[in-house]
Amino acid sequence: MITHFSSQCPGLHGPGSSTLVQEMSIACLVESHSTLEIPVMQRRYCWGSSMLDRFWADTVSVAIERGPQDVRGSHRVGKAVFREREDNKKTLLVVDGQQRITTSLLMCAAIRNELLTRVSLMPSMCEESKSVESWAHSNARDAIKRLGHLLFNAEFHDSYLPSGAILNQSRLIPSFLDRAPFFAAITNKNCDTPSAITSAMSLFRNKASTLSTRQLVAAASFADQVSIMAIYIQTENVNLSQVFQWLQESAISADKILYNPTPGMQFGNMDLIRNLTISHYVDRPSDELESIYRMHWLPLETLCKSQHSVFDDFLSLFLAAQKENETIRLANQKQEIPHTNADSASSSAQKASPGIIAPMPRLYGSRSKKSWKAAAPKKGIAESQQDGDIKLYTDFISWYQRKVFASSTIPRLNPVSVLDEMTAFAKTILDE
Repeated sequence: MITHFSSQCPGLHGPGSSTLVQEMSIACLVESHSTLEIPVMQRRYCWGSSMLDRFWADTVSVAIERGPQDVRGSHRVGKAVFREREDNKKTLLVVDGQQRITTSLLMCAAIRNELLTRVSLMPSMCEESKSVESWAHSNARDAIKRLGHLLFNAEFHDSYLPSGAILNQSRLIPSFLDRAPFFAAITNKNCDTPSAITSAMSLFRNKASTLSTRQLVAAASFADQVSIMAIYIQTENVNLSQVFQWLQESAISADKILYNPTPGMQFGNMDLIRNLTISHYVDRPSDELESIYRMHWLPLETLCKSQHSVFDDFLSLFLAAQKENETIRLANQKQEIPHTNADSASSSAQKASPGIIAPMPRLYGSRSKKSWKAAAPKKGIAESQQDGDIKLYTDFISWYQRKVFASSTIPRLNPVSVLDEMTAFAKTILDE
């Protein structure tokens, strides 16, 4: 059973745990493995403009001041936690730190794209600028090649668009819903889907366009000059689900607010529950994990339109329905209502297949879709979170533990069956 809000995490702390801590440049980290993978269930990229401005100042501005030849790698920009995939040692799972790593590669792409534009315009420069052009042309091409090597696990030289499947050639595989905007950004294409990645790329593109070619060449070396504290989990048979959950919950705790507007800390119930349920399968092969995500989580998030406020309202109603059903079930047990043949058949089927969901009227009572909507709390969930209320999440944990781990008269479900049950309920109360 997963222990929530604990002070220590099995696999990271205590007997038998083992971690390797290394300070290295962002470039060395990226080049250490063929692929850096952000598991599909992790929350989306979420840094805003204020955090992006600070990160640019801490990295690119430092590189411009030092110059491209001063590669010290001594300016640290935080830490990140990793674990090699059991089924593929060439792939490094990003357990914590996706915001810094994604931001760094978006800056690489913005600088590279601007240098490619400058190089394409250089032959048309005036005669007097030939000496400057010669230096810039040579160094810009070297910088383009270097940045391309950090973005893709093959050589692409001057081309914006790699050949073949981008998913197999990008060094970073983002969380599922961020893939389209990220791949568009690193291949210099437009993405019609609004996202934090698209906004970040637009900001960096504007910043890069204001730099001189010499400054751009210097800026291109930022990944070699800036370091990160990399923590590698080496514990054998580590429960990555526990680690993911602990890292998230350690950022909030019972006496702190769940909703935090600080960039990089925007954890919501949707993020926490996504990780809680899907991370049980994080050790499965990537394609199997993605299939589980698509089949069992994505339908629920789609129904909630990927909006935290909609998800929180749904979750509140779902837990209220579960509480009512349990109350009715216990009352029926106390009264010892005789089972009909149909009831016995249904009970036998559930025992034989614990993941089967009971018919909607039996599971959720006789309330209609309209009456469930009317039962929504007057106080908005977002407002409750800002007041420091994490009761909704802890109530879900209590119900989830009973459903998945604890022995009870209620048929136990596996995590994806829990999601299927939630999705079935969401279809009854949310507009499709």
